[in-house]
Amino acid sequence: MRVDGAGSFYAYAQVGARQQTAASRTGPDAVLTAASQPGGGAAASSSVSQYDFTKMTPDQMKGVAKDLYQSGKIDLSQLLILETAGVPIGKVGAKGEFVPLSASEKASYSSKPLDYFKTFSDQIAFLEQRGEAGNPKSSYAALKGIIAALQEKQGVGAGVNIRA
Repeated sequence: MRVDGAGSFYAYAQVGARQQTAASRTGPDAVLTAASQPGGGAAASSSVSQYDFTKMTPDQMKGVAKDLYQSGKIDLSQLLILETAGVPIGKVGAKGEFVPLSASEKASYSSKPLDYFKTFSDQIAFLEQRGEAGNPKSSYAALKGIIAALQEKQGVGAGVNIRA
C-alpha cells in the first residue's frame, strides 16, 4: 500500500511543525515559554504563566485540548484535530509502504513547538482556495471553531509558579 501525503490532511497538518526555538523548549508539562512570564522569564518569587498557542508543543496541547473539550468549548472531532496536529502517524518506506513512526520519532515530533494559529489558518485558507468552505464534510467549520476557542484562551493564565 502506498501512502502519499501530497494534498492530504497530513501534509497540511505539518505546516510549521518544524518551527523550533530554544526559548520554547520548556518541557512536556510546561504550557508556555519563559518570555510570557513577568520579567521576561527572569527568576521571580512568583509568576503566572499564560497560554501561548504560537509556540506550544503537541505534548503541551494535549492537556489544553482536553480542558477545552471537557469545558464544552470544542467537540470530539476538534479534540482529535488538536491532539494530532504536527504529529504524523507514519512515513513512506523505501518501497512506498507505510512505516509507523518509532517511539523516538514520535517523541521528537511531540516536543517540537508548533504555531497552532498559523497551522489551522493555513488549513482554512487551503480549504477556501479549493472551494470547500461551504462543504459540511470538510473540516472547515471545525477548524474555524478551534481557532475561536484558542483565541478565547490565548493569554489566559495557565497556572501559578510559586518557586523562586
